[in-house]
Amino acid sequence: MLAEYDLPLFLWPEAVAYAIYLKNCSPTQALDKDITPDEAFWKKKPDISALREFGSPCWVLRQDGQNQKLTSKSQPFQFTGLSDELHAWRYYNPESRKIQTSQNVTFNFDDEDTSSTEVIPMLTLKGEQKQVDQNELKSSSPVELPLSDSIDLNSQIESTTQSQSIQPTSKPAKPISPPHAWKTHVPSSDPDPEPNPDTATFAFLSIQDTSANEPLTVAEAQSCPDWPKWKEAMNAKIDQLKKLNTYRLTECPPDCVPITNKWVYCVKRNADGNIIRYKA
Repeated sequence: MLAEYDLPLFLWPEAVAYAIYLKNCSPTQALDKDITPDEAFWKKKPDISALREFGSPCWVLRQDGQNQKLTSKSQPFQFTGLSDELHAWRYYNPESRKIQTSQNVTFNFDDEDTSSTEVIPMLTLKGEQKQVDQNELKSSSPVELPLSDSIDLNSQIESTTQSQSIQPTSKPAKPISPPHAWKTHVPSSDPDPEPNPDTATFAFLSIQDTSANEPLTVAEAQSCPDWPKWKEAMNAKIDQLKKLNTYRLTECPPDCVPITNKWVYCVKRNADGNIIRYKA
């Protein structure tokens, strides 16, 4: 029991106690009736739903209060038995080298043995020959190959296909698509090609958009030739704030410092680059 999961030898009392518990929950010929020793003593059938393999890995909920959001809420340990007094599981902590108990324990059942899985025998399609027995292959005489250089491959392929069985689960080979013609880009020998007029115009318009005259302060806006439009945009913004009851004018207390603010000016353009709106 200890060697199955490489447990230390000082846990032999836990292994013996769990082995005795399992024998008390198992039928025995020593009793007249077909009952277990545990049932004969306690006058009721034992509950074996909590039985697990000794030393199997288990996950115990962390209750030390040190777990964080990104850390695991449980830690892996090894199962060593059951606690009848606390109705909990006993597990081995390798860090403290002690046996501890907890009721918040889960087990991983994904690592079950799959050796008992039923194996489906190989089937043979109708009209095909069965596979040749190994004894027949051993007793058969060797085949003499022709000594000539030219060998009829078609006849060998046909005979091999007839002597082998086709697996029903095999999928037909996918058709091979014809190769595509690859195109190679050859750079132009002219190191300085003439610029495209459309490209040059587009670059000029882009620079013109990024260098729009958007004032940074109220003084700059007043000195611009578009000051009437900026003034109109500022009045529209103030009217909107008053309509929404965004602020209320009041006297500033002497012990408070008011929060400063500033105007931000922006020009809206259409797809052609024409100005359609002044926004403040």
